[in-house]
Amino acid sequence: MEKYPHVGRADHERTAPAARPSWQHVVWLLASALLLLAILALWTQSAAAQTARGEDTLRRVLALPANEVQGGALYALRCASCHGSLGTGDADRVVPSIAGQLQGYVAKQMIDVAEGDRTIPEMHRALARADLISPQAIRDVAAFVSALAPLRTPAQGDGKAVVVGEQIFLAHCSHCHGKDAQGMEAGWVPALRGQHYAYLIKQMRQAAAGHRYSMDFEASERLEALMLPDLMAIADFLSRKTATVSAKVPLKPNGLSNDSIVHKDLP
Repeated sequence: MEKYPHVGRADHERTAPAARPSWQHVVWLLASALLLLAILALWTQSAAAQTARGEDTLRRVLALPANEVQGGALYALRCASCHGSLGTGDADRVVPSIAGQLQGYVAKQMIDVAEGDRTIPEMHRALARADLISPQAIRDVAAFVSALAPLRTPAQGDGKAVVVGEQIFLAHCSHCHGKDAQGMEAGWVPALRGQHYAYLIKQMRQAAAGHRYSMDFEASERLEALMLPDLMAIADFLSRKTATVSAKVPLKPNGLSNDSIVHKDLP
């Protein structure tokens, strides 16, 4: 072994000290970081404004008097081709049943799609139509859908994990959606029971991945912590829970029902 390893070596063979970044490089890195922060701040501000606009629109919509007859005519023209004339959806095409759904939630989804807070290409096209743009049209369609008889025979899973699904639902979901999965008008929390099995799994997976932008963050976190077998069990339980949804609760002028519980006050 050499005692003095560098002696006799050419200068180009010696290990060169690490070069220090120039001040221009440091300035460039700082400028890039500041630019990214500015873009993030603008995006956050824009998203918050969009959400606030959507919620304000929703409250204005729900304060309007509803015309179910007019809503039925609009539904038949713009919605029935996907959701069916009775609002029961299509399990094979993974189209949800919306019959009997809470009217506040129906209106919110229409507004979220129109505002870009939720991505459903078919609904984007429908809600871009002139006859569905107005708050009154949204109010009327939501009232009509809510008055439809809920689906009693949705597509279901194999039934092997229904008990486990109920346990997981009660532990992770019932404090918002209710022990009976009936949903709540306050907070615009949907009824989940009597929904098609595959559609439930699809939406839970999208929410867990953060693709349901308008969804409550806590709910997304809870779903993210669950494995696919857990989601399948929950979906099978909910698809078999077909009691009549109590969607015909009269709303107060602010768009909330008289017996609602505000989501933020829940444990």
